[in-house]
Amino acid sequence: MGLIVGSLASWLLVGAVRASQREKAFLAAMSAAGLRVTQHIVGIDQKTGVGIDELSGKICLITADGENLPTRLFPYDDLFSAELIEDGMSLMMASRGRFLHPGDKGSWVNSAASSARVLELRLVVSRTTAPPLSLTFLNAQTPKNSRQYTDKAASARRWFSIMNVIIDQANRNEEERMARRAAVDTPAAPPVPLGAVADEIKKLGELMSSGLLTAEEFAEQKAKLLGDTDYEARAAARRLSFGNRTGRPL
Repeated sequence: MGLIVGSLASWLLVGAVRASQREKAFLAAMSAAGLRVTQHIVGIDQKTGVGIDELSGKICLITADGENLPTRLFPYDDLFSAELIEDGMSLMMASRGRFLHPGDKGSWVNSAASSARVLELRLVVSRTTAPPLSLTFLNAQTPKNSRQYTDKAASARRWFSIMNVIIDQANRNEEERMARRAAVDTPAAPPVPLGAVADEIKKLGELMSSGLLTAEEFAEQKAKLLGDTDYEARAAARRLSFGNRTGRPL
């Protein structure tokens, strides 16, 4: 019995060491790609990894090819969707152009099954040459009342939340870009018809004739209607000069 326990402990230790070495290799690959890693995770199968650089707004995806760890580096805005999947059922999803819709029901969806075999986060990038990446948190049948399932589900939710924040920000960035383009493309307001300007000037003349406007006030209002900014500037300078001479408030 003691021999069996000792062998199991040794096997677990070797597995932990290999996982640690593999994680270091993923980190080294991300750094070599130019990512200043602020957060990262490696799948439980040690075949996929995700790293993010919160300083430059970049994300790095790795899908192992044997011992090789090819990297794909993208800006945040290229992340198209993130979906949390358990045994083939979508639990939560966020994508560009729409906001978080957990299971399309507004809450964490959990099946009635007492255990789960596969829990993965599937990421899709908006580039035709970039295949989806599935980051695995569980890859063996695991009771849902176990500590392992609780921990892995919490980690999966945390990483989904991170991806959702990135997608949400990308959506907002796109909305701002569209608003700026719309503002640039919107035609300028048509000029006020000359007839309308003439009518307004006529009304101002009548007010001046009735003594409700001084000649100077009439000239200023007329200049505004005609868009004569030079006259307005000269009038403001005259008022300032007059106030300085008399000491009266402007």
